[in-house]
Amino acid sequence: MKIKYNARACSVLYNVLKANGVNGKVLIPANICESVPATYMLLGIEPVFCDISIVDYQLDKDTAMKMLGDLQISVLHYNHTYGFKSVDDDLFLEKVKKKYPRVLIVDDRCLCFPEIDYEGEASDIVLYSTGYVKCVDIGWGGFCIINKNLDYQEYVLEFSEANLVEFDRHIKECHSENLPINKEIILSNWLEITNGLRKDYFDTIKKVAIKSREHKKMLNEIYSNIQGSLPLDYCSWRYQLLLENAQECIKALFDNGLFCSNHYKSLGNGYFDDVYTPNAVYLESHIVNLFNDFRFSCEQAIRTTEILKQIAIPIERMP
Repeated sequence: MKIKYNARACSVLYNVLKANGVNGKVLIPANICESVPATYMLLGIEPVFCDISIVDYQLDKDTAMKMLGDLQISVLHYNHTYGFKSVDDDLFLEKVKKKYPRVLIVDDRCLCFPEIDYEGEASDIVLYSTGYVKCVDIGWGGFCIINKNLDYQEYVLEFSEANLVEFDRHIKECHSENLPINKEIILSNWLEITNGLRKDYFDTIKKVAIKSREHKKMLNEIYSNIQGSLPLDYCSWRYQLLLENAQECIKALFDNGLFCSNHYKSLGNGYFDDVYTPNAVYLESHIVNLFNDFRFSCEQAIRTTEILKQIAIPIERMP
């Protein structure tokens, strides 16, 4: 395996895919950041979306296995919902590699804490992010650990800061207005690839990771008093609540000068694609994720907990 890094995770993903002439279709879970399918689209690779499992909120593995065979998929992009990782993930990817050896496997760990050493054999590309609001946020960068048999090259792309701003604005508008994507914006020059790499990149990650883990542990302990909390394995990136009245709780926090989120919007159901994804929509509708990074203090976490302890209604089904 070899390791490469650049301005963001999508930048290194673009570089390795283009360097190896990857084309065809990519199978992607429907609950993922919009920049992922957009990166594939920039390369002319067609995204195909799969619903998640209502049991563990990861890619629906049975459906995915069928789609890999039926649709002639060339890439499987496997993400970890809210940074959750399990032995089942590795076993599934090993099963895919054994049954479909021609399929390139991208193990997307952008919501996980970065790990430099990868000991698995199934994944061809292991992807991490250290950008904005990730587990280790240094304000810049992403890296990939790639199979030694794959090539890597840094490409020169025309980048426009204005296009990136418009890309982000468009995604927010699609969320708020329930609109389909504008492909012209998705295919604009929003992706940055830089040659100005930072020599202290990995040392910085290690230092920030220690502080980040400590801060998240403090805030997670405060949040643990709220009913509806998901297991801690889902709470490294942010602290996750599964609630009957998610929207009421989100509104209550904002009304009190606090903030939270309800990531991720399903990319099916007419947004990026027409595929029906009821499980991803269910999670989208019932999840509340609370910030546990340096943008949120212990005092804010205590206030958040006090409010939600009074109104949060948990869903009585846990993974």
